[in-house]
Amino acid sequence: MKTGLLEAVVNELQIGVLVISDKKKLLYANPSFEKTFSVEGRPEGKNLSDVIKDKAVIEVIETM
Repeated sequence: MKTGLLEAVVNELQIGVLVISDKKKLLYANPSFEKTFSVEGRPEGKNLSDVIKDKAVIEVIETM
């Protein structure tokens, strides 16, 4: 039940949330992230660079 509640809360956040694997594959993106980055279709399983086209944003994410 806690997982469902957490997912519901994250889905309603107005800020984008992105979870990536150590291999730079997208594991989760909330609707705000998808809207901000104009993601078409479900991003899960895609490479980070296939979803985010701005190289500066990718560099920031990779340094985290």
